[in-house]
Order: sequence, then C-alpha cells, then structure tokens
Amino acid sequence: MTRVLSAWLPVVAWAALVFTLSSIPDLGTGLGGWDLALRKVAHAAEYAVLGALLLRAVGRELPAAAIGNWRPLLERFAEDHARVYLRPNPDANAELRRVAAAGTRVGAFTDAPEPLARVAAAHLGVGRRLDALEAGPGALDRLLTTLGPEARVVRSLDAF
Repeated sequence: MTRVLSAWLPVVAWAALVFTLSSIPDLGTGLGGWDLALRKVAHAAEYAVLGALLLRAVGRELPAAAIGNWRPLLERFAEDHARVYLRPNPDANAELRRVAAAGTRVGAFTDAPEPLARVAAAHLGVGRRLDALEAGPGALDRLLTTLGPEARVVRSLDAF
C-alpha cells in the first residue's frame, strides 16, 4: 500500500494543482506581449511534469534523450508561435537604423529565458541590429557592463 501511495500521490497532487491553476480565470504575469507566450510554455511544462509523474507511477523510466532535448523544443515552439504575437514595428526599426548609422551601440535586455529572447528579437526584426542581448535575472546589469558606463537605458520608443 505504501508503495502504491508513494507512486500515485504525486500524480494526484500535481493534477490537483493543474486543476486549481486552470480554474483561475485571469491568471496572468503582467508582462504584456510575453504574457501569452509564457503562459503557453508554462502550460506545456505543467503537462510534461504530469506525464513524467505518470510514467514514474506506472514504473517506467524517462528516456534521457527526451529530457535533454527540452531547450531546442522550447525554441521551436517559440519560433512557431512568435509570429502570432510579435510583429515588427516600422517606427522602432527606423529609429534603430538611425541610431546604428550614428555609430551608437544598441543592446536589449529581458527577464525572459535567453532562447525566447533571441527568437523574439529575430521576429521583431531587431536581432541583427543589436550589439548585445542579455536575458534572465540580472540582464540589465550585465547589459550595462557590456555597453559601458556611458550607456543610456531607453525603455520605450517615446523616450528617444
């Protein structure tokens, strides 16, 4: 009985958590355009965990190749769905061209994971204009270190 309980209790607990989170009508991150993409990734991850727990409960091992391949799968998912949520802004791209033509180094930062940040920059049409792209915790500090002490942080197109 203890073996059955230790195998299936995590499955039931995780399923209850998924059910509880799914019942919250306006569960958002407040990150604007990233919100939907991050929620979709979280949704896929929570069901991947549920699948792993189910495999464990029925006594099967997870294949190492399936676990080790999550980063390319995340990038592929983001690439397939980014064009729906991320569209280039002609005004922003024109401003970036103007700034780059003046010899100014341009960088971007985000709290999002690095693979998602690269996909977003590419879909927004700014990836090739960036001298530096920092992602994850502490991204702004790393970017300022890379660009130097004279770097100016611009958080919107209106601030130019």
